Amino acid sequence: MGESKRLAAALGAVALLLLCGCETTKQVKGLVRKTGLRTSTTPDPLAFKQVPERNLGEARAAANALNLAREYSKLTDMRKELSKLEVDLSEAESKAADSRLLEKHALFKKSQFEAIDQAGLGDKEDNIAAIGKLSSQATKHESVAIKAESKVTILRRRTEESRAAVEAQAQKVAGLEGGS
Repeated sequence: MGESKRLAAALGAVALLLLCGCETTKQVKGLVRKTGLRTSTTPDPLAFKQVPERNLGEARAAANALNLAREYSKLTDMRKELSKLEVDLSEAESKAADSRLLEKHALFKKSQFEAIDQAGLGDKEDNIAAIGKLSSQATKHESVAIKAESKVTILRRRTEESRAAVEAQAQKVAGLEGGS
């Protein structure tokens, strides 16, 4: 391809880049690669394939370092996700425990009113109304606790799976660090 054609292609690419959005930019980059135009930081893959084996040591070391950095980055992302799951788990456990506490407190008060009523003490209608209200409160808190406990079970499973994946990734990174 002649210099004038490359120049025309480059100018066309610049014009498209200025006129089009981000999606088109990807297409323009592909066009630029196909026409043989490269940036100053893009190595020529055809030339690189021709490099003698004795000259590839540093490039291979850099490729290994890049791979290690990618895997370590993945590990940190996985740890971050695990931390979020653990926070969600502790919040769900707290909600379940609080709801169970409120349920047991309502049931305790209900049992006191039942004992008062069975002993024939206090106003019968007030006792019955209080027992009904406390039963309703206990049921409401139990419902919230059951829902939170089911969420806890799900989050525990996810957390265990995530923890296992993090451990596996940490071992992979350690293996790459040892092999570098």
